[in-house]
Amino acid sequence: MADEVCQYIEDALNKIVNTSDQSGNVRKDLKKTIFETVSTLRNLFHKMKEMLDEENRQNKHLENEITVMNKELDNCRSTTHKGQAETPNLRKQELPRTNSRQLLPPHGSNRKLYSSVVAAHVETKNKVLIR
Repeated sequence: MADEVCQYIEDALNKIVNTSDQSGNVRKDLKKTIFETVSTLRNLFHKMKEMLDEENRQNKHLENEITVMNKELDNCRSTTHKGQAETPNLRKQELPRTNSRQLLPPHGSNRKLYSSVVAAHVETKNKVLIR
């Protein structure tokens, strides 16, 4: 694609040079200006093509580096996953939870009134403060 564009540009510049060269009505100083301008354009297009080629080479080089790094990363991840698979996973082993509300088994004999429990709790709290 880029070669086709370069060829079209080159053909257009050649056509300008040939037309100005064949025309008898163009002054010599204008012909000289046309030739110099076409030469400058050719040089600029050549430099631009070299810069594009250099950028393409750098992109290919960076893509190769990325590919190598991705392979190394995949290898590292696979060895890490294998190592984790061999060791027991502590997160899966849950500790027994203490419920916030512990209920006594339903034995109808040892029932206490709420007021007596609260009074006993206040007395023990007061005894701790006295010490």
